[in-house]
Amino acid sequence: MDYLLQQLLNGLVIGSFLALMAVGFSMTYGVIRLANFAHGDIGYMFGTYLAVSAFNAGLPILPSIIVGIALAGILGLVVVRVAYKPVLFAPRLVMLLTTLGVSIFLQNLAMILWGAQARPFPVMVDNPYVQIGSVRVFLLQGIVIATTVILAIAMYYLVHHTRMGKAMRATAEDMDTARIMGINVDRVVYGTFVLGTFLGCVAGMLAAIYYNSLSPVMGFTPTLKAFCISVLGGIGSLPGALLGGVLMGVTEALGAGYIFSGFRDGFAYLLLFAFLIFLPNGLFGKSRDRA
Repeated sequence: MDYLLQQLLNGLVIGSFLALMAVGFSMTYGVIRLANFAHGDIGYMFGTYLAVSAFNAGLPILPSIIVGIALAGILGLVVVRVAYKPVLFAPRLVMLLTTLGVSIFLQNLAMILWGAQARPFPVMVDNPYVQIGSVRVFLLQGIVIATTVILAIAMYYLVHHTRMGKAMRATAEDMDTARIMGINVDRVVYGTFVLGTFLGCVAGMLAAIYYNSLSPVMGFTPTLKAFCISVLGGIGSLPGALLGGVLMGVTEALGAGYIFSGFRDGFAYLLLFAFLIFLPNGLFGKSRDRA
């Protein structure tokens, strides 16, 4: 039982990283119907590297994190303006290939700037733990889970209780009608990407600190899983993204702990296959197609 509780805690932490990524991914898809497969490279990977570079340049860790998030947000705006906006109304396949091209470009740019090898996170963080029975709850685990909960609540409030959120929901429902009704659709698109990049940055920095590792390809697998989680929870659903992330994290942890650790990622994709067969619209998905 204690081992099960420990694995559930580990799964909750993994699910927290993935949920942050999935919430940002789902926000982007929900507003402009763009499956952004460069999502992890812009925020999760590039934002973390930029923060580390700022730290290596002499800034304290907290200002470095703020600089990394700000620069990643600017990078996200540049990507939207230069790469995504020209193909925003193109066929889905063109949009998909564009995001994959941006992902490959950013990964190779990171390799040129910082090298291709993985490296440890430059700041050692104290990570004491509290013993509850035979279960150890580490400080970083609590920080990761608490950060995810706080940001998820903040995003839900923003989407459902602010003017920006109302504009986002209107744009998601019908972009042309929203523009006719006076909504600045371009501002909504840019704002959505900045929010998604911010969530990706936070997830990437927490993951780099927690695992003490960063690399130019660190954002690829989390992006794929964020897409899978969006399908699990229902495309465009923020509560579904949060719950789907936790479900996938727990599935990974239990599968790796009880069956075979080398197949950790495989358990996540098996979960996706099961949902596609038995619950294709996801946990909170809608059956109608608004494409």
